[in-house]
Amino acid sequence: MHLVPGADVYVEDQHIGEIDILGFLGQEVVAGEVKTSAEDFTPEQIDKDLKIAVAVGADVYVVASTGAIGQAQRAVAREKADEAGCHLMIIDWES
Repeated sequence: MHLVPGADVYVEDQHIGEIDILGFLGQEVVAGEVKTSAEDFTPEQIDKDLKIAVAVGADVYVVASTGAIGQAQRAVAREKADEAGCHLMIIDWES
């Protein structure tokens, strides 16, 4: 595993955003977002994060938080990751 914490992403010299996790897990590209507040994973934020993940060719989309990610947020992330063709990895902690 090799991860870069925080990466600016450019496509054809155009900055499309920043992603908190970018790297490789074996042969798979991993990209995703880390939030200190799990509530920040809104459907709009997930769409934004997935757009960047897809742009870098991510196989795995990571949603991580220092708090607990609710079931509704998990369902949205899973649905949107499936639509984008990415596997979903959720990492969270109970407070």
